[in-house]
Amino acid sequence: MQEQKEKIIFSFKKSRNTSDSTVFAMRVTSDFENQILIQKSKRSEQVKEFLLSSTEEEKVAFIQSLLKQQLFMHYYLIEANRFTLLLDTNVIQDILSAKNNRQREVRFIATKALLCFLEDYAHANIWLCITPAVLYELNEQLPISNISDYKKVLKISENVAIELGIPTYHTGFSSLKEIKKQTKLLHADSKNIQNALNQINEKSWKINFEQQNGRIRIPMAVAEYSVPNIKLSYLDPFYVKWVLMNTIERKMFEQNKDQKKARKFMNDKNVGISKLFKIKKGSLMGLADIDLLTRANLTSQTALNSPVITSAITYDDALFSALSERLGSVHNGGKFESGKDNAHDMASLMVYQFAISGARSDFLTERSKIYSKAFEKFADDILKAEKTDC
Repeated sequence: MQEQKEKIIFSFKKSRNTSDSTVFAMRVTSDFENQILIQKSKRSEQVKEFLLSSTEEEKVAFIQSLLKQQLFMHYYLIEANRFTLLLDTNVIQDILSAKNNRQREVRFIATKALLCFLEDYAHANIWLCITPAVLYELNEQLPISNISDYKKVLKISENVAIELGIPTYHTGFSSLKEIKKQTKLLHADSKNIQNALNQINEKSWKINFEQQNGRIRIPMAVAEYSVPNIKLSYLDPFYVKWVLMNTIERKMFEQNKDQKKARKFMNDKNVGISKLFKIKKGSLMGLADIDLLTRANLTSQTALNSPVITSAITYDDALFSALSERLGSVHNGGKFESGKDNAHDMASLMVYQFAISGARSDFLTERSKIYSKAFEKFADDILKAEKTDC
């Protein structure tokens, strides 16, 4: 008689023989999860239908958006095939306004196509990352102070998740009490940043960069020194200061047209993230973008050996460029202190790190090839369907 074992397969409990093999299993889903799965099943057909009905100009915009995001996401894919995904505020607006704005609809379909590739062809597991900053933006840049606000913004985020066909993952809060606290801190940060931004906007940045010895003061160094002190409780001070430094540098570029030598060291006024912070109707915009930059920094995440990788989707050129500069993969190589650490141990560690680094590089190269072929298959399926039906 074969030995009997009890095994839990997802939410179903069954008795089975040790000789049995499980190919796949399914569990009972909630209504919310079921809606997500239904939308997930429709994504490929929605993309095909869009391509059949769109103009050549819309197709070009769609392809450009898709390829740009796919190449960016490729770095996250080869690092991990399970990750959370943050959406730029404009991407969320694309989803919510797609039915009334064709340009937003084109980007929305490109986003759907990207997710279709990631999940159905690259077989990645993705969750829509919901942070306090996301909910703060959805609450019109105001703290969430009651259950009504909380339910409203959660409902909006769930609708976004359903439209995309991916489940949600909440981080930074797990209750109304916590979200009230976090969005209150974020609102305080907003006011402090807005005050600093007002100081920067009101100040003259006409500066003589040329020193007596003929050397040129580095504009970005001047900008760093000139950033007002800000008390922050939620947002990462590094990224906030970085944006404000770029804001100051842009103003120096605009106000010092006669100093050609110094301007060579400055970014052009249309480059960088200097315009990330904007004040509209008395409210500071761009806080969720700072949160996105902080969380989706791949270089930082790999260097810290983060157990959860977070990526992002944005069609904002400056934000996309800032994230693209942080796609490195960094791993802890250990350290050696003479007179403190055992030399033999350190030598063994060094040999191991060289070996494992080479093996990791080979492994990631193979994964890169696999995902590139998966995208070729995805593109072939979509374009072939279009050509067949035309």
